[in-house]
Amino acid sequence: MSTDSAGAGPPDINHAVLTGRLSADPQEGRSPTGEPVRLLRVEFPVSDPDRPRSPWRCASCLVEVPAARSEVEELRGGMPVLAAGQISDRWMIEGGHTSRSGVIVASMVKAGPAEASAGILL
Repeated sequence: MSTDSAGAGPPDINHAVLTGRLSADPQEGRSPTGEPVRLLRVEFPVSDPDRPRSPWRCASCLVEVPAARSEVEELRGGMPVLAAGQISDRWMIEGGHTSRSGVIVASMVKAGPAEASAGILL
């Protein structure tokens, strides 16, 4: 199916916005092209489908940020963050097993307010 400007298909949409807390300090890593990146593990509450107003458990998502971005240097585990970017797949090899996981390749990362607001970010 064609997706050109006069095409019949919908435009490609791939954008995610995530808020939560860093579960650890940023880690060093490499993108699939070998570029240095900082990896942020962002933890966020997930609601119980039967009781949407009640936090059920925490989930997490890996966010990949170019290492040259200066705002990442100030981030530490436990800090609230907002990340926005595109969802991509990454292949990981651990203990002889290969797995695929999703990451957000961030175009923007913002630190949240200081420790004074220790409540849950939704």
